[in-house]
Amino acid sequence: MLSQSKAGIISCFLLVTYYIFIRSPLLRTFINPKKIIRFSITMIFLAGLVLGVTYKVAYNYYDDLNNVDDVLASRINDTSFVMGRIAATHIGPNIISDNPVAGVGLGAYSLVRNNIQYRQQFPFVSGWDLTGLGGLTTLAIENGFLGLGIFLFATLLYFSFNLLGGYFILLFLFPFVLGAQLYMVYPWFYLGLYACLRKKR
Repeated sequence: MLSQSKAGIISCFLLVTYYIFIRSPLLRTFINPKKIIRFSITMIFLAGLVLGVTYKVAYNYYDDLNNVDDVLASRINDTSFVMGRIAATHIGPNIISDNPVAGVGLGAYSLVRNNIQYRQQFPFVSGWDLTGLGGLTTLAIENGFLGLGIFLFATLLYFSFNLLGGYFILLFLFPFVLGAQLYMVYPWFYLGLYACLRKKR
């Protein structure tokens, strides 16, 4: 949080929210799956919050995405535009549509993104380009829907379907949706912390 990491700030917010809910007898019922109506309200609220955050993040790129050809003409040498999120938004779906089942191989996005059939109007780049779209999207590109499905299945299989498990599965998966790559440390730190807490129980 002190380093102004977005993921760190979100994690601290989730931690504080968790303690507020868990310590209040009334609020605790909103995160108890057995209380169907209250739990459903909480899930709808969280889904709306996620969509709102996603929209806010995407809104910053909205004009660039809608006018990519015009912007590209003036920013052809801007690596922040021709690499990363904007480029991956166009290149990623092309790769997935050509390799939907098994993808192009873990870590191979940067190697195949320069293929003309994938990058299309985007220029060839010599740097190591990451999608910037998050670990789950990268997983779909590099390992196809098969790899993404196995990863999600293994994750759901590992976490218990209770309050602690639900909280930590959110901490583990949400950073991958927001833009964290699979090799970034903090989601796996949460996984390790969950393993310790689960063992204590």
